[in-house]
Amino acid sequence: MRKIWIVGLVLMLAVSFGICAGQMMDSFGTPKKSPHWMNNTPSAGATLTSVPESISIDFDFDLGPGNNITIMMNDEDYGMGETTVTPDNRTMMRMMMPDAPDGIYNVTYKACWPDLTCHDGYFEFAINSTMTQ
Repeated sequence: MRKIWIVGLVLMLAVSFGICAGQMMDSFGTPKKSPHWMNNTPSAGATLTSVPESISIDFDFDLGPGNNITIMMNDEDYGMGETTVTPDNRTMMRMMMPDAPDGIYNVTYKACWPDLTCHDGYFEFAINSTMTQ
């Protein structure tokens, strides 16, 4: 009877540890959407199995000059190059370093309108290359 109790305890601890580890990887903050925000890729709270090529944020209003995206984890920016705006002035994008490690990334952005007013927003996503697709 004692062996069964010990085995049960070990299994319960193993399951609990696995759940806690999964929760740590998928604990996301509440996103902040700037005015005129429509969508972002990757989605807020998404867990990806590989590094996305770029981060993009779509708006229903024309963007002006001064836009910026940072892709942070552990005080390091994993963005590559400058933030760009598509020719229709509705989407800002920034490339991401292809060798970025697994973890939770905090994307912050500043969206500026043609009248030079700017608004900030942020969201988080994760990369976990050990997950199956």
